[in-house]
Amino acid sequence: MSNSFDFIAPYYQFLSKAMYGSAIIEAQKKAIVHLPENGNLVIIGGGDGTLLPYLYKKKPSLEILYIESSGKMIELAQHNQKKGQNIKFRLTDDFSLDGFQTDAIFAPFVLDMFRNSEITEVINTINSQCKKRPKWFVVDFDHNKVLYGTWYNKLRTTLSIYFFRITTGYQPKKLPLIFEAIRLHYHKSLKTIDIESKMFSCVSF
Repeated sequence: MSNSFDFIAPYYQFLSKAMYGSAIIEAQKKAIVHLPENGNLVIIGGGDGTLLPYLYKKKPSLEILYIESSGKMIELAQHNQKKGQNIKFRLTDDFSLDGFQTDAIFAPFVLDMFRNSEITEVINTINSQCKKRPKWFVVDFDHNKVLYGTWYNKLRTTLSIYFFRITTGYQPKKLPLIFEAIRLHYHKSLKTIDIESKMFSCVSF
């Protein structure tokens, strides 16, 4: 991950809604419902924090470490957080928890930024910093749903990939196999969460 997202941070929500409408936001909202009620939560790649008010409404007691690689995204997220919301913001691109011990990890639309070979490496990097393995909640693009879905979903996903390659240095040339990697390595604890989406999936493990 890199700070190249600083450039598009002010326009991210506009671009997201222009391409996908409210689908990405709604998928994240449905995932949030399944997060724990109490304890510590790490959010990786939270972006501009658009969902922080909804998270506070549903899970007001959580203590949150908010990890982002873009300083501009963090500035926006700080503006979006609700008064009384217990959040520590951390600007880093190496997923360092800096000693923060957590019960759960929320990864909303961030693992799609990595190559297939890097996905489990990211997960293991974070897990290795925790005394007790946290429970993960991942919501993201599902390669198989897009591949075997409508031509329209294929087109807008392809356009999104090329846009991010041009503007942010995004490396993958196609959607990584996020959920295949998770199923392969964490199948014993894997649970599918129904978010009623034709493009995205959500799992916990």
